Amino acid sequence: MTQPRWLISLCLLVVSLCIALTGDRPTGVNDFAEYWSASRQLLRRQNPYASQPKLAMELGLGAREPLPPVMVMRNPPWALPLVLPLGLLSYRAAQLLWSFIGIAAALVSIGLLWRAYSGPKQLYWQGWLSAGVFLPLATAIAIGQIGPLVLLGITGFLICQEKRQDVWAGAFCLLIAIKPHLVFLFWPALLLWVLRERRWRVLWGLGLALTGATALALGFDTQVLHHYYELWIETRVVWEEIPTPGGVLSLLIGHGQHWLAYVPAIGAAIWFALRWGHDGRDWQWVEQIPLLLLVSVATTPYAWFFDQVVLLPAVLQAAARVSARPVRKWLGPALAYIGINVLTLGLILVHRTLFWYVWTASSWLLLYLVTMRRGATLRDRFS
Repeated sequence: MTQPRWLISLCLLVVSLCIALTGDRPTGVNDFAEYWSASRQLLRRQNPYASQPKLAMELGLGAREPLPPVMVMRNPPWALPLVLPLGLLSYRAAQLLWSFIGIAAALVSIGLLWRAYSGPKQLYWQGWLSAGVFLPLATAIAIGQIGPLVLLGITGFLICQEKRQDVWAGAFCLLIAIKPHLVFLFWPALLLWVLRERRWRVLWGLGLALTGATALALGFDTQVLHHYYELWIETRVVWEEIPTPGGVLSLLIGHGQHWLAYVPAIGAAIWFALRWGHDGRDWQWVEQIPLLLLVSVATTPYAWFFDQVVLLPAVLQAAARVSARPVRKWLGPALAYIGINVLTLGLILVHRTLFWYVWTASSWLLLYLVTMRRGATLRDRFS
């Protein structure tokens, strides 16, 4: 399996470089700047969510005015320790390290997920190829986003809970909590599952990880929780044109009334309640989490295209499901999958704003449902 791993690494690097070089910002100054500048601020025991110091840092790195809204780290305080060491390095060195971390997290996740979904060993290249052309993954790495670590958290949770390593499963949830809203249906599912299975160690692991990470952030900035509250409540930096169905409602119908962004999420919560009522007694995370992620990302009030990197479990589950089927069973979904990625790449190359990608999450969800209908269930295939 060494050769496909090197192949996927090369693919991710090439596509990521192409995206980075065609971006609107100056080469080298991308979303990673928000993590590096937050780390620098925190190491100085200053507000890591303050925008003005970050703007000065961006300009110092070579960004040119006029800038889009300054890049501010919007992740909660318990995410700060994950980026804290970056501020000890120069921007270029830290950026290189961050890229390797993102690629490594992606490679580990791909390998573990393909095995988790029982993909045929002789066809493992199909799983790696499916992941390699999944544009949200390359985009997240290209612009220095933190999404690959969220993906690693999902993967680690799946593997550890399956092995009943519950404390570690809970600890991996810390990475999922970097962007808790992105997979918002995961949290009620986790709580209900723990209550039903009485696997309290998962909550212990999550609680310890969250407490430890938050305490470390507070050690550098005693007002970090208040600063994060100010970011979301007292500023408008986090409410630009959000490319989600809820964002469309807010922009076109509500004229900026942000509460409308939560309407699709309410519908998703109702869907989850019905699904738990049907499948809750026999809840298998490996089987259930892909659709849970797809519905969450498609209906969350706040997300961006690159956040869809967390949908990789759905991509690999679908690829494994149809990999051993006749060509006529998977050719259509495969062409549709490539088409969505190619169309999205076209939007990137012509520098369309992120609001143009509002259709992508719903497209992945629809394609997943069609593909899973064409493939047999894992139980049928391997019983």
